[in-house]
Amino acid sequence: MTSTLQVAEHDGSQDEGSSPKKNRDVWRGVRPPQIAEYDTLKKEKSSTKHFWEFQSGVCAPLTGMDSGADERGSYPRWVTSSGVAALILFLLCILLLAGIIGLSVHYIKVSSHYNSDYNDFTEERNLLKVSYNNMTEERNQLKASYNNMTEERDQLKASYNNLTEERDQLEASHNQLMEERDQLKASHNQLMEERDQLKASYNNFIEERDQLKASYNNLTEERDQLEASHIQMMEERDQLKASYNNFIEERDQLNETLHLWNSGWIKFGSSWYLLSDQKNTWTASREDCLKRGAHLVIINSEAEQRLLHGLSGSRNTHIGLHFIKMEKTWMWFDDGPSRKIINS
Repeated sequence: MTSTLQVAEHDGSQDEGSSPKKNRDVWRGVRPPQIAEYDTLKKEKSSTKHFWEFQSGVCAPLTGMDSGADERGSYPRWVTSSGVAALILFLLCILLLAGIIGLSVHYIKVSSHYNSDYNDFTEERNLLKVSYNNMTEERNQLKASYNNMTEERDQLKASYNNLTEERDQLEASHNQLMEERDQLKASHNQLMEERDQLKASYNNFIEERDQLKASYNNLTEERDQLEASHIQMMEERDQLKASYNNFIEERDQLNETLHLWNSGWIKFGSSWYLLSDQKNTWTASREDCLKRGAHLVIINSEAEQRLLHGLSGSRNTHIGLHFIKMEKTWMWFDDGPSRKIINS
């Protein structure tokens, strides 16, 4: 890289009547020794792709150079332009950054391309696996279908043989049925004649049936009338039987009443009373009443008591009242409480 550098050399002389100025000499096409040394080192190290870094933008002063020394014994200092050094450093950084960015972009592209290829290969591998599995499954299905078709073929062969045998049998049956059909036709004609004869007989039977229906209806009406008469007669008979039974009961009651009257029984209300002439104990009197189908009288009303008092008069009589020693009380024979007896 070539450039024009300006290097200042201090001079102690000043022009009279003018402001102090620095003498500036322009070096064209000549590089300072430090810069030249840097270029040499840069060329030597360029093959190793290492970058040199300036510690500062100012080169060290040259020593041992006596040419151009001023009278005061001071030596000139060669100073690099800080702007150019900074620009060079900035450009180097830009180049380094650009290289890094380029490498990063290239790596990203290559990595993306490799990833894309890897994904494509993985997807193709998965698709091939799926396709392989599908083909295997289809092969197995075709094998099973082939076996099924083989079995069906064998079954169809057996069925064909069976159908052939059945066809032969059906042909024989057909011939036999043809003969039977001819016989049936003859029988049919004969049956048609018999049917006509039966129709005529049927019509005669219909007429006779109608006559019989009319006769049946007449007989049914007569039967209904007779049943009604029979029912009426049965009702009259039942009424007569009931009347007869009532008369028999009344006769028996009258005979019993007459017998009781003749035996000395007296009727009061719905009950009959008998005053015995025999003198017995209360127990013997009770047994005598039971033999007669009665029991010692149990007084239930004042009227009944007056009747018994009138029958007995001044005589002592046994009634259905007995004394319980354990309880020391009088009880009626029907286990009812003793009722008040009217004294007369």
